[in-house]
Amino acid sequence: MKPNNILILGTAPINAYVAQWCQTHQVQCQHTTIDTDTLPADDTAFKDAIESADVIFDTITGPIDIKKRWTQAIDQLSRPDAIILTSFLHHTVTEISSWCQDPSRLIGFQPLHFDSMPVLEIAPGLRTAQDHLDTMLTFFEQHQKQVEIIQDQVGGVFPRTLSLIANEAIYTLSEQVATKEDIDTAMKKGTNYPLGPLEWVDKIGLDHVLCILDGLYRECGDDRYRPAPLLKQMVRAGYVGEVSGKGFYDYA
Repeated sequence: MKPNNILILGTAPINAYVAQWCQTHQVQCQHTTIDTDTLPADDTAFKDAIESADVIFDTITGPIDIKKRWTQAIDQLSRPDAIILTSFLHHTVTEISSWCQDPSRLIGFQPLHFDSMPVLEIAPGLRTAQDHLDTMLTFFEQHQKQVEIIQDQVGGVFPRTLSLIANEAIYTLSEQVATKEDIDTAMKKGTNYPLGPLEWVDKIGLDHVLCILDGLYRECGDDRYRPAPLLKQMVRAGYVGEVSGKGFYDYA
């Protein structure tokens, strides 16, 4: 199958990363931002868009009840031959695919900064079909996207590493070792990163970083993945970064 009808669904800003890449590379797509508080059966735009899609980019990241509910809706409403690329930021692909009637068509992908990162992390699940994987590898190659096949682990490489750095920076801030500006300046000048760790968190979304850390902690049980209390408190307050207008910095 040659992917022609592409559907991107999820929550802002992550789904917008994929949509921007499609626009830049002239890939025709439908772009749907969903409200994860609604039931999939109540989302008419979601149902109409998914029924005709050849490939579905599912960027939903979040607690298991939300991810499972929407994944099962995608599985049930999409065509049997449709390929589903699902975010592995909070769960492994094998776990996500276990919720579906046909686990062979699910492939994990890393959606953060999809538009600007030249390398795409792809993780096949234990039951991913090779022909579906080959179809997507060819698709990305045709559109100048370098793909790295990685093991099916929560968070992949870039999100996992970045979240650990950010978590330590948040601990450093909460322990009043330095100000947020000094932490970001020290990391930018010391590592030549384009953004400081707290700036990264605001850009990606504190809620998404928390989900990655929660997923790693749940999957691995290692204390190094335990989210900083300040991060959890800010997410509870709704201060999730640029998308909400306030995170570690203000975006009025």
